[in-house]
Amino acid sequence: MPKVAPERDDTEEWTLFTDEASSVKASGAGLVLIGPSGKEINNVVEEEGDNWMSLIIQCLEKGIWSKDKNKARNLWVKINQYAMENGVLFKKSYLVPMLRCVGPLQANYVIREIHMGSCDMHSGPHAVVRKTMRQGCYWPTMHEDAKKEIQKCDSCQIHSAVPKLPKTFMTSIMDPWPFYQWGMDILGTLSQASGKTSNGKTSFSLTYGSEAVISTEIGMPTFRTMMIKEGFNEEEIHINLDLLTKRRELAAIREARYKINLEQYYNKTIHMTSFKPRGFVFRNNEASRVEDQRELGPKWEGTYRVAKAYQNGSYKLQTMEDKEVSRTWHAINLRKSYL
Repeated sequence: MPKVAPERDDTEEWTLFTDEASSVKASGAGLVLIGPSGKEINNVVEEEGDNWMSLIIQCLEKGIWSKDKNKARNLWVKINQYAMENGVLFKKSYLVPMLRCVGPLQANYVIREIHMGSCDMHSGPHAVVRKTMRQGCYWPTMHEDAKKEIQKCDSCQIHSAVPKLPKTFMTSIMDPWPFYQWGMDILGTLSQASGKTSNGKTSFSLTYGSEAVISTEIGMPTFRTMMIKEGFNEEEIHINLDLLTKRRELAAIREARYKINLEQYYNKTIHMTSFKPRGFVFRNNEASRVEDQRELGPKWEGTYRVAKAYQNGSYKLQTMEDKEVSRTWHAINLRKSYL
């Protein structure tokens, strides 16, 4: 009896993408095949085209120099640093005998593989460049390309440190009663401690014209209280009350000068950060408390879109689904998102 071949299971689907729409991992002509299990087979045909190596290769292989005198002069200075071997361009190096020169597409692949590939080290730009050169690869804009590519890494963005430097200029409150416009006043007893740093006076002395006597001196008289003559002391209190207006003016001038100096010092440490409408940002997870708050939780959460920017450094945000986020958020709790 002849053997019957088993029927094929056509319920499993494979997905094929082509060209630049295939994946963020490829550019140019390419094929990406995704199986039922989710495994991705990436077959990329890289077409570098003209790049920084083109003039050097033409000069070494064919002796063709650029018609531009400045480009030709610059090429003549560095041409001895390069050599061709089996159709591949190499650069002489102090680290290893020769470094293979790569184009933009290959450079992008090398950066991503070292930064977030199988090793998944998530190193910084300098470390990525060092590892790239140890692997024997080179291109002129290594640091710039590594920095741009690493900026887009989601894991690095959400786990990056929260900056402590201020992001907007300080706004001083010169009014001695800052809550008066809302019908509020300072609650609690007036301080009997040493004078304020801002004006050199205590709140009690600016109110009554003299310093307060602490409760211990009332229950247990000291030499200072025993030597006071009541009539003379009463007269001094009245004189101090008459001179109190001038003392308050001097204290206000000193406090204003102190706030100006403090504002100037504060503004020197500012790391100016501003976000444009339609830009993308992360929120400080410690302030929003959306994600996990434990030790290994993300420091930033998002992404959000800036809906409106205000002059005081506050922003109105939207979710990626165009839903408005409640209340405004200050720049100190926001971080630019690289997509």
